Amino acid sequence: MNPNEYYQFSPPPEAQNTYATHFKVALIVLYILVIAFAIWQIVPAVNTFRHTGILQVTTSATNTQISISEENHQAINIGTGAAKVRLQPGTYQVAGFSNGAYATQIIAISQGKTTYTSLNINPVNSSTQRPRTVEDVNFVGTDAIMSYGLSSEQINEMEQYFFQFKPTEKTVTINASSITSGSRNPNIISPFSLTFTVSVDDITYNATVTYYDTNNLVLTLNTIQTGAQVFTAGSISPPSSQ
Repeated sequence: MNPNEYYQFSPPPEAQNTYATHFKVALIVLYILVIAFAIWQIVPAVNTFRHTGILQVTTSATNTQISISEENHQAINIGTGAAKVRLQPGTYQVAGFSNGAYATQIIAISQGKTTYTSLNINPVNSSTQRPRTVEDVNFVGTDAIMSYGLSSEQINEMEQYFFQFKPTEKTVTINASSITSGSRNPNIISPFSLTFTVSVDDITYNATVTYYDTNNLVLTLNTIQTGAQVFTAGSISPPSSQ
């Protein structure tokens, strides 16, 4: 044999047909997987579209911070100046804040429909123009909480958490007669706790305050009807052993 020549292997026709068949099967399987993945992505989106409604909000001021909330739920920011959001059917409160002024509206979302609403933010006098703070809220009954050993710093922290829960709140009323100390094992390091009912404007919640000492606390709010937790804030840690 000439050393410059080489033998080129060529598979028999049967093997070539087998390779081609396997390749076609692989392409078909890949095609089916792509279709299945697309369906998996599309079906939830279609279901969401069919079972929800759309809220479209406009405001009179382009810098208005827009939020929305359901009863017994914390407000969620949805945009600035204008917003469009898809929601489950139900009743919601829409609020807008701009330079210390705000406006609210109660709206109803229907399945498969678009609800339009507009918030008219009336400007406030420039001499009093400022963002709303916890100082604008009337707190009633906090003295009763303090009598259980909480410090004034913890009371201020608790008030700030209530304001964080609902920035539009006007009055927070703690039912002094409902305050109860939680059980605690004195043989292990465990937090103190107080439970009570509290009204945030016209909605009443079950509240729990948990703390180890006079430095920090955790505030938790639950619905009266179902006991579902709607808010929690703060952090505590056990005192370090000496």
